[in-house]
Amino acid sequence: GDCPIILHSATDGKQQVICGQGPAPAGLTIDHVRGHLGQEIMPGTGFLCAPIPGAFDAWMLLLRDHGTWKPREILEFAIGYARNGAHMVPRIAQTVETVRPLFETAWPTSAELWLRNGGPQPGGLYANPVLADTYSRILAEAEAAGGDRVAQIEAARSAFYNGFVAEAVEDFGRSFAALDTSGERHHAVITAHDMAGWSATYDQPLAYDYHGATVLKCGPWSQGPAMLMTLALLRDIDV
Repeated sequence: GDCPIILHSATDGKQQVICGQGPAPAGLTIDHVRGHLGQEIMPGTGFLCAPIPGAFDAWMLLLRDHGTWKPREILEFAIGYARNGAHMVPRIAQTVETVRPLFETAWPTSAELWLRNGGPQPGGLYANPVLADTYSRILAEAEAAGGDRVAQIEAARSAFYNGFVAEAVEDFGRSFAALDTSGERHHAVITAHDMAGWSATYDQPLAYDYHGATVLKCGPWSQGPAMLMTLALLRDIDV
């Protein structure tokens, strides 16, 4: 759900970062996790650790300001693969198989998607019709805004973060308590209001000069600074 982007503009010769990392929901406070739920450590799976999904808005911001295509020209490829299937990488099929018992006992909607027809087969085509329907509806709402490219992009962003996608995210998180790595079941905290209150933003990349090369990374909301720190530790070694 996150999307760190470093882009170079051929127009002005500058580099920028787009932050597609959504924050935690407003209701996911320390008091809620420790006091209400009795958890000392954030579970690594399940609903609680899910932030506001930022990838879609980051893609749309990049398209709006640095692209020329309309949403249909971009999303029709994703819709095609989701509707008709993409080749399943063997490692992904193996990973799905390892969580089969979890899906079958605790994540019924995941089982419905990933385990249908016996589960994904390495090299076979695998479709995600729900995702195809979602992007198709986003396109319909985008194109209802008229023929202007920017207006369509803004309508697509609104459909995701202020419209039916945000509502579906909240409804799903409330529909059942999901088993996570704590061994307990928890409902989601994220709401449609959380989704509506966030959007992708521009930032300046962090930079470190290493033996004549300038290395750019995203900010501390990402893993980027760790690489720059590593290079700083190796500044006296030409790797």
